[in-house]
Amino acid sequence: VATSNHPETDYKNKDWVFINYTYKRFEGLTARGAIPSYMKAAK
Repeated sequence: VATSNHPETDYKNKDWVFINYTYKRFEGLTARGAIPSYMKAAK
């Protein structure tokens, strides 16, 4: 991974952190059985 300060790289890194954070949050919600109705509809 290049350590240069390109805006695109910085954006992708922040985007990945955001996705990873929301995924872990969602994983915690599903562990408690709080699955949203739109996820049930997707299946």
